[in-house]
Amino acid sequence: MGRALASIVWLLMLTTACGDDSTSDTADASVEGSGDGDGDGDDNGPGDGDGNGPGDGDGDGDGDGDGDGNGPGDGDGDGDGDGDGDLDPNADADADGLPNGFEMRAGDVAALDPRNGDTDGDGLSDADEDPDDDGLTNLQELALARLPSVGAPGLDDRGAPDPLRPSLLVELDAMAGVTVGDAVLREAAAVFDDLPVGLGIDLHFYRDQSDVTSTTFDGSFPQRHAALSGNGPGFGDGAQPPIPYGRMVHMIIARQRTDQPSRGGDTVSDGAGNVSNTGVLIYTEALALVPGQCGTPIGADEATASTIAHELGHALQLGHETSTGGGINYYNVMSVPMTCLDALSRFRGDGNADPALGATDAVGASRFSQQATDLMDLGNLLSVDTATIVNGGQGNEM
Repeated sequence: MGRALASIVWLLMLTTACGDDSTSDTADASVEGSGDGDGDGDDNGPGDGDGNGPGDGDGDGDGDGDGDGNGPGDGDGDGDGDGDGDLDPNADADADGLPNGFEMRAGDVAALDPRNGDTDGDGLSDADEDPDDDGLTNLQELALARLPSVGAPGLDDRGAPDPLRPSLLVELDAMAGVTVGDAVLREAAAVFDDLPVGLGIDLHFYRDQSDVTSTTFDGSFPQRHAALSGNGPGFGDGAQPPIPYGRMVHMIIARQRTDQPSRGGDTVSDGAGNVSNTGVLIYTEALALVPGQCGTPIGADEATASTIAHELGHALQLGHETSTGGGINYYNVMSVPMTCLDALSRFRGDGNADPALGATDAVGASRFSQQATDLMDLGNLLSVDTATIVNGGQGNEM
């Protein structure tokens, strides 16, 4: 019924195999209390009475006495002097459905103004805009604050996704008794966070089921389709605005494909167009065998994080790194290493100092090349927008 995107030799099927589809497979004490608060010979420091420091009538040192509307405590309602008027972060000053705090956090009033419900004046409410072109409206990103997520370091604590930075959402299921730790997920997210061009992509994992029926796959599409379609989002809360489950790439942490026991992952599509049948499968039993292969220092967690990033690359319509561009760039996470040297290039960036190629010695971890980044298609996500991979299942090759 189909074929894999590539046939991988035993050595690195453990860490790189992927992409199959069913249509083709961071006071100086000496001046304290003086009238010269900064020690420069001028009475212009705190408490010096010149009106230019805290306690002397000009709390922000701008030359204007407090009470003029230009600083903290001046009575303008902007108690911190940041110009936002101290809006209540939980209120909605412009009645666009987005709390003031959400819009202020964006940090760019030209793109998202908490006092203007249609910041860009195009007639569309800010709630319905998608300023980062990731397929998620601002309202949908707000809704996601209700779900705990795991992502690149720092993302976990941000709440809702950044409305001005592209996000990639993953519904993460796991077979009973099988899982991956948060550290692995963060490492995978770092691959998307640290793109060689642009802002990077915030990868958010939303853990869902942890008790998917434990089984091995025999390589048939109906079996894998059933596993994906039979384990849809189970973490609904029924609150408003609704959580955009439909914008999540479905991933299952699984055990093994018995027909290809050293295969590390699959990106499964459906030639019949059924999106619920599609998604990503990660095979932990194969990845657990990686340490020590060819004497390389690559560990199972490292291999798993890289494989997750690789497979999600396919969901973004990326194919493999091939000789299409004149030669294979093994520093690109979308490459399929065929030798131990190739593997060290992809996983550790051995010998490379150019981030445009992907992994580097300085980072020592898998990364996307600039060419791969340029080909990512957030508007045509497998298991979200489409059930198929472009170019006859091969994806956009590099």
